[in-house]
Amino acid sequence: MDIRKSRMWILLLIAAILLMLIYGMKSSCGENLKWNLRDGTLTITGSGRMNDYKGIFGDKGADGVRRMLCVDTPWEDKVIDKVIVEEGVTSIGNYAFAFCPELTEISLPETVTSIGEAVFDGSENLETIYVSEGSYAEAYCINNELPYVHQTV
Repeated sequence: MDIRKSRMWILLLIAAILLMLIYGMKSSCGENLKWNLRDGTLTITGSGRMNDYKGIFGDKGADGVRRMLCVDTPWEDKVIDKVIVEEGVTSIGNYAFAFCPELTEISLPETVTSIGEAVFDGSENLETIYVSEGSYAEAYCINNELPYVHQTV
């Protein structure tokens, strides 16, 4: 009887550890960054660099151009209409918000000093990027002709 109880407790402990690992990994988007999605708003918190992601490409179209089909972000299959990147995040990874068709606005803090490639590709409904005046994010928006507004504190 004691052996059965011990085995049951061990199995429950292993199951709990596996669940923690699965959900812990799912909510990570950098060594010290976490993501949370609630009511269509994706929030990135923590400090440091965001992971780089990859675009997954299909065959060439009639025009000879390969089309990106999707990206490998942890939120790739979620509906996102707003992104809030909090202070402390220093980089936005490659393809991080690519192909988010519902995305209309994103807020980038002054701490962001690097933005990867193709970050907003395929997010055609993006209307506004909130940035701090004089920030790296503002320069990025200007250089890439992206719509931005200065955020007020």
